[in-house]
Amino acid sequence: MTLTQRVSVVVRASRPPFLLLTPAILFLAWAMVVAQGGEISLERLALMTLSALSAAIASNLLNEFFDFKSGLDQQTTPTPFSGGSGALVQSPAMLEGVKWVGLLCVSVSVWSGLALVAQVGWQLLLLGFLGVALLIAYTPIMNKQPWLCLFAPGLGYGLVMFVGAYWALRGDVGGDGVWLFPIPMLLVSALLLLNQFPDAQADAQAGRNHAVIAWGRERSHWIFALLHVFAFVWLAMVVVLGFVPMTTAWGMMLLPLSLWVVWQSRSMVKGQVVLPAMAGNVAVTLLTPVAIGLGLLMGT
Repeated sequence: MTLTQRVSVVVRASRPPFLLLTPAILFLAWAMVVAQGGEISLERLALMTLSALSAAIASNLLNEFFDFKSGLDQQTTPTPFSGGSGALVQSPAMLEGVKWVGLLCVSVSVWSGLALVAQVGWQLLLLGFLGVALLIAYTPIMNKQPWLCLFAPGLGYGLVMFVGAYWALRGDVGGDGVWLFPIPMLLVSALLLLNQFPDAQADAQAGRNHAVIAWGRERSHWIFALLHVFAFVWLAMVVVLGFVPMTTAWGMMLLPLSLWVVWQSRSMVKGQVVLPAMAGNVAVTLLTPVAIGLGLLMGT
């Protein structure tokens, strides 16, 4: 393979469309600090972005590595939202290359995170340790434990990434920002849960034991619906109680789409693949933090 072909395989395995979630979460953290009148350090902003994006790329690459090695990628029927990129299925010789680039990205994320710790304080390490644990253990360990598999993605993006970014940019975890982390946490967990429906049979054969396998499609869809509902109930609650600025309610614009996704995805309980519902689920997860962030900026 030529160098260009090798790079192309690694880029495909990093699943670029899935990386959009990282800037959406970071935008919300940045907007929250700006709305509070905080002074943004460009150095911290760069380090924060590098650490978060490297972690997201590493997660995708290592997931591709483990899924191909376990034989899962050869059994799934990919959709635009599930089933892997197919990059290693087409270029199996790049298996080790994808693994080492993934580990390199873990290293970049850790070192840029440590640079932030040096500026902000050692307490930020607590989130860093959790982030690395989620990154390394998600596919080989947590996918075999339904509750861990369900909430690990949400904790990674909602708690580690959002609170970590907010903490790094602001310099502490005071202010209103921490009240918002359950929203991306719940929506990201819902995003991954719905994407597991089409792959459940293949996942079970590969030794996974996530919610859809362990608890069944009907119960898992109820959990999916509750994750969406709780996300917007939480948003409404913190706005009404005055814990966050009123303009945070801009995020409620995505509630109709969220309810539509829950309704349309009911057919997936019967084994159907409803691509519009899966696409809407992605849109809700990406656009809700962006809408909240825009509302915060408009209110400044």
